[in-house]
Amino acid sequence: MTDDRDESLWTRIGRTADVLQILGFLGVPTVIGVIIWLASSSSGENDDRSAPTTTTTIATTVATPQDPTRAEPTTTTTRSATLPPAPQRTLLSELPLVNGSNNIDLSFADVDIDGTPYHNSLHYHCSLYCDGKSPATYEVPLGGNYTRFHARAGIVSTGADEPTKFEIEADGKVTTVVARVGKSQDVSIDVTGVQRLKIRMYAPAPLVGPLQAGVDATSGEKRVLPNAALGSPVVTR
Repeated sequence: MTDDRDESLWTRIGRTADVLQILGFLGVPTVIGVIIWLASSSSGENDDRSAPTTTTTIATTVATPQDPTRAEPTTTTTRSATLPPAPQRTLLSELPLVNGSNNIDLSFADVDIDGTPYHNSLHYHCSLYCDGKSPATYEVPLGGNYTRFHARAGIVSTGADEPTKFEIEADGKVTTVVARVGKSQDVSIDVTGVQRLKIRMYAPAPLVGPLQAGVDATSGEKRVLPNAALGSPVVTR
């Protein structure tokens, strides 16, 4: 092997002259351009080699009768149900009474109708005789603020087994209900837009004054007095 240091000075000068002659023939700008192109190509290849490629494989399993051990993932969808707001209830006893009502024998009390207790009930009751006339009336303003009236019409457990008539009037439209002992009636009336609600409760027999009631009691004659009620009457919005 020949060491470059053993070459004569004139040989090295000749090689240098050959390189310079080639450069002069091609031109320095051309040579520089070739060098830049080679450098950029080499850099691009290096970049391609250095950028790793990632492949993601998604495996889907499906359950089959032949292979029950392979189970498909299940998706549970939860739906939130929005419940409607509860109706706003107002007791009949909480509404103001319209002047002129014949309510002297009416009162709100807890009563028992057909074995069921009802609170805040409109009770038509007389002890020995009635001060007012039949029918007893109770009228309240609704002002178009409610949608339904609900109550239970019946004879109080201590009342006589005589049919009693109830009338509920909503702006002139009358609903009539007749109740007996053991046969109370449900009352549910649409009062949407109604301005006034008027209740009439009839005595089961003709009423007499205090004097006649005393005479009848002395002679042992029993009078049939009203003892009926609208159980827990309410209006709802």
